[in-house]
Amino acid sequence: MRSMVCKGYEQIVANGLVKLFASDRPQYPDGGQQRDFVYVKDAVDMTLWFADKPEINGIFNVGTGQANDWNRLITAIFRALDREPNIRYVPMPEHLKGKYQYTCRIIWPPAGIWNHDPWGEAHLPGGSVPFGDG
Repeated sequence: MRSMVCKGYEQIVANGLVKLFASDRPQYPDGGQQRDFVYVKDAVDMTLWFADKPEINGIFNVGTGQANDWNRLITAIFRALDREPNIRYVPMPEHLKGKYQYTCRIIWPPAGIWNHDPWGEAHLPGGSVPFGDG
C-alpha cells in the first residue's frame, strides 16, 4: 500500500485537489478521521532498534501516540507545494463502512531512545514544510 502522502502529492500535481473519504461516523467531520501517522524514517529506526535487541521480540503495533486527521495531513502537502488546500470528500465505500480504522495510539519510541518530533516537518519532493498548525 502506498503512502497517502505519495497519493495526495500525485493527485494535487495532476488535478489540483485531493479526494478523501467522507466520514461515516457522526462524531467525526469529513476528513476528521484520525490515524497515528508514522514517518517512514521512524519506522526504519524502530525496525533497526528491534533488530539490535533480539531479547525483545513479539508482534508490536507502534506509533507516535498522537492521532492526527486526514485534513491536517493533506493540508500539509498543499502547503509544501505552496498551494491552497482543495479537498473533495467522496462517499465512504459500502464495504468500508463500520470497518474503516480511525486511530492507532500505541506509543513509539520507548522513552529515551531518540528525540524526534514526527509532526515537525512534512517531507515531500522539493523540500519540507512545518507540519503544525499555522
